[in-house]
Amino acid sequence: MKFSVKPKAQLILVLVVILVIAAAIGVHEYRKITDTTPMAFDRDIWRHNIELRHRMLDSLTENYELIGMSKSEIIALLDDIGGGYAIRRYPLSDRTQILFFSYDEQDCVTSWWTEHWY
Repeated sequence: MKFSVKPKAQLILVLVVILVIAAAIGVHEYRKITDTTPMAFDRDIWRHNIELRHRMLDSLTENYELIGMSKSEIIALLDDIGGGYAIRRYPLSDRTQILFFSYDEQDCVTSWWTEHWY
């Protein structure tokens, strides 16, 4: 018994398979970014996975007394990716939510806050 599929049908089948795979990857990435399930703060994950930072924010602020920490302590904890002298910023998740630190003249944290940037 000989099974024959026309080239046009083969092309359509291949395109459908590619679209299904692309959609599955897109859904997976979307869920990873929009997942808000809290996670424990982990310095290594924070440093290497921006998409998970928003999930660690509550743990970070509950387990570390950020107000009064020196700039060098913040940098040691969160890495040196912030910007500016008086205010440092750390992207959270998809980079539309930012964690800010404000410092006094002795380089101690006076406040922190988050903002959504669109």
